[in-house]
Amino acid sequence: MKKLLILILCVLFCLPLFSCNNTQDNPNTKNTDTKINSKYIFAVNSNTLLKYNVEDGSKSYACPDPLCTHDNDKCVFYGIQDAITVTADRVYFTKYKSFTTRSIWYYDISSEKTEKIYDEDTDIMGIYEIEGNIYFNSMFYIKDKDDEEDIKIEYSLFRYNKDSNTVDKLDDGTLDENVAFRCINNGRIIWKGNESNKCFSTDYNFKNRKDEKVDDGLKKGEWACICKTRYDNDTLLFDASRKNISTGEIETLIENATDIRMLDKGILYLPRSSKPISLGYDTATNKEVFYSKSNELHLISLTDKSDTVLCTLPIDCYIDWLFGISGSVGDYIGVRLRKYNNESDGIEYLDNILIINIVTGDYVITK
Repeated sequence: MKKLLILILCVLFCLPLFSCNNTQDNPNTKNTDTKINSKYIFAVNSNTLLKYNVEDGSKSYACPDPLCTHDNDKCVFYGIQDAITVTADRVYFTKYKSFTTRSIWYYDISSEKTEKIYDEDTDIMGIYEIEGNIYFNSMFYIKDKDDEEDIKIEYSLFRYNKDSNTVDKLDDGTLDENVAFRCINNGRIIWKGNESNKCFSTDYNFKNRKDEKVDDGLKKGEWACICKTRYDNDTLLFDASRKNISTGEIETLIENATDIRMLDKGILYLPRSSKPISLGYDTATNKEVFYSKSNELHLISLTDKSDTVLCTLPIDCYIDWLFGISGSVGDYIGVRLRKYNNESDGIEYLDNILIINIVTGDYVITK
C-alpha cells in the first residue's frame, strides 16, 4: 500500500502539467500539432505499444509488421517499458535490457519508423520534451570490487537533439539524483530533484543552476490547487482544495474522491461509490476485493468551482487510474481499464481503454 501511495503522489506532483508561478506553457510539451497526430492515443499494453483511434474507437498495434506476434525480440517493441513520452510526431520509449540497463528509442507516428537513440550500460528514467529536444536521466551502477553489494550510482542528464540526431551529456558530473522537469519560467527550465524534492532552475544547457522555491499545485489564475491523499481502511481517497495565491484563503473542492487527474480545464475525478462492487476474493489474504469507484465521472473547475458530471460509465467499466495514460489528443484523454481475475488472484489490465472527450463527456471503450 505504501509503495502504491508513493507512486501515485510521484505521478500527481511530478508531471509537467503542474505549472509554476508566472510560467508560460511550453507548447512543445503538449501534443498540439494536429496535422501530424490528431487521432491517436498511445499506451503500452500486453508488452507492446498500442495506438487507439479517438475517431472510431479502434485499437491497433504500432508495430507495422502484420505477421509479428509481438511476444519475442523479433518485434521492435519487445521489452518496451510502461512509461512513454508522446510528442506531436513521435513516441519516445525505453526497452528493457537487464535489471539495471535500458535503451531509449523513438517511434515516428507518421512514417511508423523506429530508431534507437541511446544504448549504453545505463538505466534510463524520466523522458521529457523541452523546446523540441528530449531530455532524459541516466543512472550508471558501479559495483565495489571488494564488495559487490556495495553499489554506487552515477547520475547524469542527457539531451537528444532531434534535428542533428545526436545525444549530449549536459551535467558536469556532480549530479546526485534524478531530476524531473517542472516547467519553463522566464526562459529557464525549472527542475525538481526526485530524492531531495528541491527545485532549481538552469538554462537549456543545464548550466547556471539557481535554487528556486516553487509551490506544488496546478495554477489557474489566482488559484493554486492542493491535492492530498489518505486511506480509509484499504481505500485510497483524494481530497482537493484551492488556495488563493494572493490572500492565502483555502477553499475545499473535493472530498473522498477515489480517483483524480489534473487537467488544464480542471480536476477530473470519481467520487466514492455508496455501493462498492465485489470483484471476488484474494485467496492469499482471504479478503473480499471491492471496486469502490463511482461510475459518475466529474470535472470540477478551478476558477468557479462548478462541478459537472461529464458522463455516467457502464457499471462494469472498472477504471484502473485516471492518470494511467499520459498524453492527449485535442479534447480526448485515455484511461486504462482493468478486471480482477479470480483464477490468478490479481488485477488484469485490459488491452482496450476508455477514451473520453473532457468537453462533451462523450466516451467510447475501444475495440
